[in-house]
Amino acid sequence: MASAAVSVGGFSFDNNAFVDVLNSSSGSFSVSGGTLSTVVTDTDPGTFAFSFSQGAFLDLGFTDNVAVNGAGNDIVLFELGAPDRWLVTINGISSQCQ
Repeated sequence: MASAAVSVGGFSFDNNAFVDVLNSSSGSFSVSGGTLSTVVTDTDPGTFAFSFSQGAFLDLGFTDNVAVNGAGNDIVLFELGAPDRWLVTINGISSQCQ
């Protein structure tokens, strides 16, 4: 097992557990620490992206990293606490989260 690269909100992430490509996006996003692509693919817990645009989305991918990498949590989504929902699709299997 790889050593943890970063811990956020009680979750520890392996070095290969991060999204590493922004395939596409729609809507207006506010970001900190760089471009939208940079902040959604970096490992810095101080950067973020958020959108209040209805229907906004990000299509993210794992090109040289893995979405499922063993025992424990594989996907962790953090939200601001505003009412929102998102659809997560991995290998053709989708789950609506609220």
